[in-house]
Amino acid sequence: MENATRVSMHMQYLEHEGVEWLELDLLSQFPGVHHGFFLSIGGNSLPPYDTLNLALDVGDCPKTVLQNQQKVEKAVRNRAKNDKIDCFFAKGVHGDRVALVQKGKWQNVWGADALYTREKDQALFLQQADCQVAIFYDPTTHSGAVVHAGWRGQVLDIYQKTIRTLHLDLGVLPAHLFVAIGPSLGPCCFEFCSFQENLPKEFWTFQVRPGYFDFWAIAKYQIQQAGVPPEQIQVAEICTKTDLRFFSYRRGSPTGRQAAYLLLL
Repeated sequence: MENATRVSMHMQYLEHEGVEWLELDLLSQFPGVHHGFFLSIGGNSLPPYDTLNLALDVGDCPKTVLQNQQKVEKAVRNRAKNDKIDCFFAKGVHGDRVALVQKGKWQNVWGADALYTREKDQALFLQQADCQVAIFYDPTTHSGAVVHAGWRGQVLDIYQKTIRTLHLDLGVLPAHLFVAIGPSLGPCCFEFCSFQENLPKEFWTFQVRPGYFDFWAIAKYQIQQAGVPPEQIQVAEICTKTDLRFFSYRRGSPTGRQAAYLLLL
């Protein structure tokens, strides 16, 4: 059984056999969906990947990474009280491809930064260090998506493209979506020296001080522009660079990757 610790009125940390993750209340209110943003705690990896590195392509021992993934899978299955949950780990490539995930056809989604589904009992994981991962859920159609969005993905409007795909393919209305965005690089640390060459002018108004940008606010703006009500968007507002419980590429490289997951029940 997992242990829960409430850290605010809007989120709580859970733990199972040393593995810890964060859940946001916006999505936790719905019994038909589970989600979580894992910390870097409770795994077997040695420095600089200590300890719960979930990525196979960052230089860590593959055997250890698979052990870490098994720990996370066990925690998710225990949370759902279902040992039959299928788990699929993916890594974003900083693009804008949105892919439908169906059981037994996971090979079709490699290279996608947004995964969406309406199938039950499959946990979809996306890895990240400083990039955002957002969990989308529509209780009306009982469908959802997990989206990896670095600054390149946000420039490419991956959030809006995900919402449009959910609408066209699954009949999801943007006004019915609830969106939780987990820990990621905060405005305190998101320095972008080449913003004039790489960011659209629309983003420039989100500077909090010269050269530093609030990509949490940009995400909320983009999602609202796509039709999601602001009260149905929650950002954890935890910076992965300053909070040492999370992996951060900006803090130092090489480093590991944590993951966020979506599970429809």
